[in-house]
Order: sequence, then C-alpha cells, then structure tokens
Amino acid sequence: MPLQVGDLAPDFALKDSDRHDVTLSSFCGQKNVVLVFYVLAFTGGCRNELIAFRDHNAEFERLRTQVLGISVDTFMSLGVFAHSIDLNFPLLSDFPDHKATKAYDTYDPATGTSRRVTYVVDKAGVIRAEIISDDDMHRHAQEALEVVRKLEAGVETPG
Repeated sequence: MPLQVGDLAPDFALKDSDRHDVTLSSFCGQKNVVLVFYVLAFTGGCRNELIAFRDHNAEFERLRTQVLGISVDTFMSLGVFAHSIDLNFPLLSDFPDHKATKAYDTYDPATGTSRRVTYVVDKAGVIRAEIISDDDMHRHAQEALEVVRKLEAGVETPG
C-alpha cells in the first residue's frame, strides 16, 4: 500500500558516499528530513533537481531540516556525482537491494531505478508532504521548503 501524508515514515539504514550508515531515525526529535528520491546520478534532470536543493540548503539548515538524496546508484558513484555538482548534503545509496525505494514505493521495477518523489518528514517521523513532478526540477525543493517553513512556524500541515 502506498505511503500517505500522515503516515509514519519507514526507517532505513543506507550508506552515504563515505560508506557511513545513515538512518532516518537518527534525526527523530531533532530535525525535519527531506527525502529526495531521484532517478540516477549524472543525468540532466537529477542534476538540476539536486542543484536546486543545494542552492536552498542553507535555508533548510536554518530551519533545522536535513536534506538526504536517495538513489539506487552505488555509494562510490554518488561520491563522484556529489563532488561534480558541489553538493552540500548527503547522497545515500539504496544499492543493491532497494529496500528504501521499495518501502517508500518509489522503486520502478521496469527501469530498476527510483521514481522522482520527495517526502518531507517532520521531527516526529510523520510524512507531512509528498511531492511528485517529472517536469519541473525546481518544484521539489521549492515545495519542500514551503512545507518546512510551515512546520517550523507551527502552522498546521496535512497529516
């Protein structure tokens, strides 16, 4: 069953480009988290999408929010990709078993990659927004930032 706004976000443990384990639960009670599921490293659309998050990351950090990019790429390729576009947040590898992309219903078995979906998870671990767009690469960062601003301002969001 697909995840819905208001559901508890599934926890995961994924490797970053330095082979460190990163878990969603490690941010619980401390930070909101923006989970950016993207198709593949080194592709034009994903590059533009992640650059949009990079360019807004200082604002996300000011709002006590951690951005995490997630794809089915290997952790080794993610390090090269992150460096090539000067990212300032971690990219996580869901390779080889795709547990996170499957748990968040973003895995596309026809392509073996993730669909482009962004989730905003609040400090309690509840999904507060789902953003889906394959056409507008900047929409994900802009909408996620709007949701986080409301969360930090104490404005009620769906869920």
